[in-house]
Amino acid sequence: MNQTKNNITVQKLVIMAVMVAIVIVLQALGGMIAIPGTGLSISLTLIPIVLGAILYGPAFGSVLGLAFGAVVAISVLRGTAGVFSADMFMHRPNLTIFICLFKGFAAGLVPGLIAMGLKKKHLYLATLLAALSAPVMNTGIFCLGLANYYGDVVDKYAGDATALYFIVFMIVGVNFLIELGTNLVFAPVLVRIIQALNKSGVVKSNTVGL
Repeated sequence: MNQTKNNITVQKLVIMAVMVAIVIVLQALGGMIAIPGTGLSISLTLIPIVLGAILYGPAFGSVLGLAFGAVVAISVLRGTAGVFSADMFMHRPNLTIFICLFKGFAAGLVPGLIAMGLKKKHLYLATLLAALSAPVMNTGIFCLGLANYYGDVVDKYAGDATALYFIVFMIVGVNFLIELGTNLVFAPVLVRIIQALNKSGVVKSNTVGL
């Protein structure tokens, strides 16, 4: 029994290490894709974060989310995250790093909590809601931070538009919809693939309902 538990723990650690590496690579690639007119980049990392959270729970998802947030924070510190992020950091450096880490953490934690409560009875619904919650957390926390603490930075980039218009239509309207659409399309597909691999014996999981 103990040997079985040890094997499962080792398997989960290996899978986590692989998925953390995937998150890092995807975030690096996504950092090269800028949203026109904002200086922000598109996040491609939420799919593996959501997938890990669904399969292995909120703690697993939180680790992946923190890895995502850490990569973002490092890029901000290095000045490679874009001019908008650089201005945020100059305005409030400590808060900017905290937001990077916290929004990533929440984007992994919340999908895991949702999946944990629903997947035993409604796996597909749990997947959709978890996939929805990740971009809500990631973009929503970022936008709340902008609205409350970075008014000068927002005004600088909003131009003739109002701050609300810039946040809603330039930040939420573009970044959120891309993240949401990508997650809703691919997360259920990936879960089905994992289920097929699990049934075939290629991948074994201790997750209930898979």
